[in-house]
Amino acid sequence: MNELPPFAHDPRLGERTFAFGWGARPATADDVAAHLTETVERLAEIEPAWAEVRFLFEMRALRASDPGPVLTLGDDLARRIDRRGRFEAPAAPRPVGPWGYSFVLDNQRKEDDPLYVALFIGAGATAEEKGNQVYFKLPAQHPMWRDVEQGLRVLRLGAAVWRADCAQVSALVPEGQYLPRPWLNWTRHGAPPLPVLSGKYLTYPAEYEAFPHETREAFGGLLKVWP
Repeated sequence: MNELPPFAHDPRLGERTFAFGWGARPATADDVAAHLTETVERLAEIEPAWAEVRFLFEMRALRASDPGPVLTLGDDLARRIDRRGRFEAPAAPRPVGPWGYSFVLDNQRKEDDPLYVALFIGAGATAEEKGNQVYFKLPAQHPMWRDVEQGLRVLRLGAAVWRADCAQVSALVPEGQYLPRPWLNWTRHGAPPLPVLSGKYLTYPAEYEAFPHETREAFGGLLKVWP
């Protein structure tokens, strides 16, 4: 392949992912709740349907007794994160363990709905080999992918709120090892190397350096933009 099809129209690609990563950094449930609330509020300014994200602590249908969208939970949000988002059993006021908090949210739409969004939150980890990662997953049908400025708005939002060291917007190519095809890639100046368990959404194969792309300074780091 001599050139890349535009990211919005590449027929090989499915769902697209905004990924944000940083190294070991402690965080309390209150910290994570505050960052999550700001994230959802700012995402909802771009797409109001994204304000409806709620916890997916179990893979089952929604029940009437389940908590509502995170923006409606107020002070209860941090308590729910501390109770259900740990790898180890909670025992307040015991601090979270070295693997931090990890949980998933979505807005209860079908995954092929253009307004679907899922958030994967991994924060508060102090294990050096793990680091911390946050992902936003959107369907291929969302108009975001035809507007690089909107993509950059979300990239900057996530990097700022979570104080990330690196960020990438990509989609997995369903061939071979499902390696990511990048659209946007950003690294903060002076950021340390990615942790060992950094995840495939924050890196890309070296072959993409050979394709035409733009490199420029952006919000305190180096930004790369592919078609």
